Amino acid sequence: MIDTLTLPRDRFDLAAFIGAYLASPMWDDPNHACGCLTYFQDWRAVPMPNHDLVDPLELLEAGHKVHFPMHVCPVDDTFLAISGDTLDSDDLDVGIGDTYGWVAQIIDERFELHPSLYDANSGPFPRTRPDTDCSIVQPLMLAFVRQFIRPESDAANSRSAPRNHP
Repeated sequence: MIDTLTLPRDRFDLAAFIGAYLASPMWDDPNHACGCLTYFQDWRAVPMPNHDLVDPLELLEAGHKVHFPMHVCPVDDTFLAISGDTLDSDDLDVGIGDTYGWVAQIIDERFELHPSLYDANSGPFPRTRPDTDCSIVQPLMLAFVRQFIRPESDAANSRSAPRNHP
């Protein structure tokens, strides 16, 4: 089970998270297209694919929730996860087109990551919903996101560090 992660914005390196996410080997996999970034305003809304490749940071700062899939769609016997690991599709409890991931959102000075499922198969339209049981990708999801959480002391130092202005 994974809980929602809520942190002050200065404790999460969002730019590094997005950079590492977009540099993931998942994007070289031909099945990544069905696990693309999506965004939405409300959990009840149909998620919109980010085919125009709008910077996820811009979407978040505009108030959208952004779903970051942590694996490609399981269309073969194996699938690629965010870590670069190839996992057995039979061990993943989702349908073709579905992906587990993190829904990120910025609320005031907080940053939240919600474990979630992009569900392409349960109704007439895809939807993204919170899901605390992310199957075999759960440990990989946690390991990936923990790289970008700053210790409290580092966050405090970054707030008090002098800034050079031209």
